[in-house]
Amino acid sequence: MTGVQTCALPIFRADGSIDPPTAAISTAGNITYVFTGDFNDSIVIERDNILVDGAGFKVQGNGTGKGVSLTQRTNVTIKNATIRDFTYGIWLNQSANNRILENDVASNTTQMNNYGVRLEFSTDNVISGNNITGNRFSLALTSHSSNNIIAGNNVRSSIYGIALEDSQNNTIAGNRIAHNMFGTFLFSSADNNQVCEGNVIAGNSQSGIQIVSSTGNLVHKNNLTANSEDGVFLDSSTGNSVVENYIRGNKYGVRAYSSLGNFVFHNSLVANMQQVQVVNSSFNQWDDGSISGGNYWSDHLGADTNHDGISEFPYTIDAVNVDNYPLKGMFLSFNTSRNQPTIVVSNSTIKQFRYDETNRTITMTVSNSSSIQSFGFCRMCIPKNLIPPPYTVVIDGGSTAVTDFNGELHDNSTHRWIYFAYQHSIHEVVIIPEFLYALLLPLCMIATLLKIGRASCRERV
Repeated sequence: MTGVQTCALPIFRADGSIDPPTAAISTAGNITYVFTGDFNDSIVIERDNILVDGAGFKVQGNGTGKGVSLTQRTNVTIKNATIRDFTYGIWLNQSANNRILENDVASNTTQMNNYGVRLEFSTDNVISGNNITGNRFSLALTSHSSNNIIAGNNVRSSIYGIALEDSQNNTIAGNRIAHNMFGTFLFSSADNNQVCEGNVIAGNSQSGIQIVSSTGNLVHKNNLTANSEDGVFLDSSTGNSVVENYIRGNKYGVRAYSSLGNFVFHNSLVANMQQVQVVNSSFNQWDDGSISGGNYWSDHLGADTNHDGISEFPYTIDAVNVDNYPLKGMFLSFNTSRNQPTIVVSNSTIKQFRYDETNRTITMTVSNSSSIQSFGFCRMCIPKNLIPPPYTVVIDGGSTAVTDFNGELHDNSTHRWIYFAYQHSIHEVVIIPEFLYALLLPLCMIATLLKIGRASCRERV
């Protein structure tokens, strides 16, 4: 029978033994360790190259100390433990190449500084799939903690969801960061980090992402929705890139305070109370030039008279902050099996985007994004090694007209830009290399003639 352990704190000794040996832990070869009961004390790990499986059991504290601590450890996996009420739920100090996986870490203490997971001077660790809630700092990297991956975690109900201080070259990807005060907070030389690839940062009471006194960070492909203050806030920061994010329903979509030389383009800013605010900030770049364009601003009414998907009228923030080439549709990037992204700027809702390597075609479904929308367009940037130009666009197998087609908006050594439009409904759009279309067209005509011939024969019979 398993139960709560009330003995002295268990220690995983360097020789593989457990101290005390009566602790509710089973082992296989002193490499894999599995909890068989709860603990009312801290756990200290002094051994490298092991897997510690909490098996859902609880490590319960009294509001102080460290739940699970690793100092100067490498290749340790901590998984599937429930950790409650410590100053530090899981603490890594001077440790590298460890994995913190699928744990449930929370604190109900009233201390000013408590942490779900904290790394100090620690590198190349993976923190993934954890549920980290109810802390002052849910997940914090400090003191030159670098090259760590924070992915797929649920981070909620804390003051700071994910915080990086004086830590560099870390990746924060695919997390859900919601209902904290600050969703993601980078400060004091938290440089060259990536907050990217599918983070959902929503419903935080201050900023979704706040970057303070830091440089060279990439904020890329995040969903920043319904944060009470900012989607993204740049404060006294330079050289950061905020690109390809969906920023909707915040008080400020993007806010910059005393921040210079940042890059903010290819974002979709939709229905924020104020799309952007800048204070004492200049030399920031709000577009990527006339070919690639700037941001989509849902409140921008400038016309696109030449039908290329970019307005001829700039989006002016102030005298020194201008998006010269605002997009007329949202910026979307779709990856393919060849790991070559295809860019689509469109006012349509796009689903089921797929690339067929065999036929070297792109297929997608477009639909009107509102009931009153009657006109749709796509501006596409297609890698030539996916589909060799020139291109043919076929909608609904040819039964829906393609209008305003321009197959040569721009061309360089690697990519071709095209534009086309259509009357709105739900359509299947296929992008075909022209040489393949020339081969397929006679076959389609033959199939049509055969169908007509069979119908005539039936009528005569």
